[in-house]
Amino acid sequence: MKRRGQLIVGIGLGLGLIFVPQVVSAQSSLLIAQETAPASQSSAVQFFQSGVDQVNAQDYQNAIDSFDRALKLTPDYSPAYFYRGIAQAALGNLEAAIADYTQAIQLTPGYTDAFFYRGIAHAKQGSSSQAIADFDQVIALDGRRADAYVQRGSVKVAIRDQPGALADFSRAIDLNSDNAAAYLNRGSIYFELGRSLDAVQDLNRAIELDPNSAIAYYNRGFVYTSRNMPQAALPDFTRAIELQPDYAQAFLARGMVQAKLGNDSAAIGDLDRAVALNNNSPEAYKIRGDLRQQAGDVTGAIADYDQALTLRPDYAAAYRGRGDARIAIEGNKTNTEQAPQFLAIQPENASANAGFTGDRVGALADYTEALRLNPNDADAYFNRGQIYARTGQLESARTDFQRAANLYLQQGQPEGYRQVIKEVRSLSDDR
Repeated sequence: MKRRGQLIVGIGLGLGLIFVPQVVSAQSSLLIAQETAPASQSSAVQFFQSGVDQVNAQDYQNAIDSFDRALKLTPDYSPAYFYRGIAQAALGNLEAAIADYTQAIQLTPGYTDAFFYRGIAHAKQGSSSQAIADFDQVIALDGRRADAYVQRGSVKVAIRDQPGALADFSRAIDLNSDNAAAYLNRGSIYFELGRSLDAVQDLNRAIELDPNSAIAYYNRGFVYTSRNMPQAALPDFTRAIELQPDYAQAFLARGMVQAKLGNDSAAIGDLDRAVALNNNSPEAYKIRGDLRQQAGDVTGAIADYDQALTLRPDYAAAYRGRGDARIAIEGNKTNTEQAPQFLAIQPENASANAGFTGDRVGALADYTEALRLNPNDADAYFNRGQIYARTGQLESARTDFQRAANLYLQQGQPEGYRQVIKEVRSLSDDR
């Protein structure tokens, strides 16, 4: 009897990192401009205000045109550069945005918001050191800006500086105990550090502060799943989907929980939806393949594993899943197309090779590749050992069974170990 690996796989927390805050108010800058500008600059101020209104209405291209006109009339007008940068960033023009923020800083060296938004733009580009430098400058100018600590902590997460990120998120909470993003992200760090109870506490607070945060519900559901609490996780993933109906990762996670609860039909439905929303997710195809295989749809399972491996050629678990499915193919007789391949492997065992069902040639190749990619896959050793045993390659079978037994013991899987012992005894009885 072949063994299947666990269905649930790590799909990752959804960190609420590098969020874009609401556009800062232009009122103070506008008032200063009106108070200090001569009458000849009043048109520049009017263009500037029109641009700000257009940014707030998300009419970014027209906003850029308005700021261009303002700057043509008043080239040293730093707020116009800043807000044009906001509009450029919203359109995905990060280089242009950074150039505008930089010009605003050069004209007004203490322009805190320009440093802040330039840091966000650098972070989105993956320029972590430059982003951290900008947030450092924000904090140096205004040490009580909780959002700067949140953003700097987010960048530190990206560079795997968990202690630094934790310190920043905690400082943000000290400064503003109502900062939902700080609780959301600190909860994620707590989980990664193995502090799941603290993670749940922070995520509870994040949801209390922002009950419409789909990612907070998703993350709490993920933590519950990791603690083997599927009944608690299910409503969280459902709420995340209600809040964000195109949340592919939440459908994937809910599908896995449904499967764990034995709701196979609902699970496949969720995986179908996850694939429809994101057809570039190898995990979604792999997990749906597992579910289809459990439901007896071997052909559908193999198709899903094929797609998972197309998207991610080094996906060891998908190779093993496909190997399991190939073994389950009914009516595929070795004494037709596959016999020459197996006889080439073990010519003296023609009688053992003839007449069995399943694509054992393909399965053997898949298990071997799975083990090349993941040498700690006890189930792959066990299942490959069974193929070797059924085809008369007894020494290879014993070697694989021994490796499987050692791994099962190391990984705390007594049932797997007992199955290996049973197979080894069967080999001894056949001698």
